[in-house]
Amino acid sequence: MIWRPLIATSVAAIFLAVGVVADETINTYGNNFALSEGGHFSIFCNVSKFEALKWQKDGVEISEKVGNNITLHSDKQPWGTQAELRVSYATASHTGIYRCNSFHLRGQHVFVIGSSSIVGNRPPEGMFKLILGKPLRMECNVTDENPQITWVRLNLVSGEEEDVDDKKEKYDVVSNKQASSLTIRKVTLDDVKYDYTCKLSKVSDLGQTIGVSETFITYMAPTARLPKDVSLEEGTLLTLNCSVTGKPKPTIQWKVGNTTLESDGERISINYNILQIQNATKEDRAEYTCIASIMNGAEEASATANVRVKDKLSPLWPFIGICLEVVVLCLIILIYEKRRNKSELEESDTDQSPEQKNTPDVGKDVRHRNK
Repeated sequence: MIWRPLIATSVAAIFLAVGVVADETINTYGNNFALSEGGHFSIFCNVSKFEALKWQKDGVEISEKVGNNITLHSDKQPWGTQAELRVSYATASHTGIYRCNSFHLRGQHVFVIGSSSIVGNRPPEGMFKLILGKPLRMECNVTDENPQITWVRLNLVSGEEEDVDDKKEKYDVVSNKQASSLTIRKVTLDDVKYDYTCKLSKVSDLGQTIGVSETFITYMAPTARLPKDVSLEEGTLLTLNCSVTGKPKPTIQWKVGNTTLESDGERISINYNILQIQNATKEDRAEYTCIASIMNGAEEASATANVRVKDKLSPLWPFIGICLEVVVLCLIILIYEKRRNKSELEESDTDQSPEQKNTPDVGKDVRHRNK
């Protein structure tokens, strides 16, 4: 009768297949692996119908109601059972050797590295504020001896990690046995694209190197800019472009006085930071305000533009004014010249009178003859 359990064992071994997924990395059952605290992993097991499924950790059976972020799943198949042990949030308590049945002598060794070995020194609000033109310092405290620490920045646009060691002209990195700091020498607008991560490399009991990290999120108070005065003709398109900066991307609200503007699908169109009003009228003369805010209004900035809508004939008024000035000037000159010519003519006639010119001479001639 000894042959029956031997046959069962052999058949079970043939149908047994186990795999593991840890932090999206697939490993073969029996290949030991390590992950950092807070990660997740799954161990898969296919058991033949000749053997009952019994999950164990360090030789102790894991029940269906085990808790501790462990869940068990199984699916009956014609050839046996397809099962999964899943850990949603790994802690040091999940370190151990896992088996899915008693026939399999080998086990899946899982090693969880505690994240408490690296702690980010954060401000009370949890995020670091970027201030243009100012430096910014971030620090990681570590508990391991002789830590291997690196700093990277995450490009939020491309999603790629970039080593800050390649940007020594912009950053200062200082590390010792207890801490490591990264300093941005001078914050620029380009820095809104990045968050920063401090990485600590550790070697597990299994001889594997694994990284434990702390990520620092940055934010920048918003700014808003509009031209102070905007003039346009009646019936033309009014366009206001509000220049906005900030991190995370600010939300924008447009107001006329205390009234909030919204797109109506006809005259008014709002495309984030651009406000357009078709066929502007004199009623559109007003002060328009662009309000940029982040973090549900915790930080905000505003800018106001004074819009003037001119009459369609307004460009003619300067020309008409100039023409009137020329006409008036010409009339003044004409009248002046006419009066001056008349005065000169009268003076000329008076100077050329025969009586005034000949009278003295006639008297002399008469006296002379009498003598």
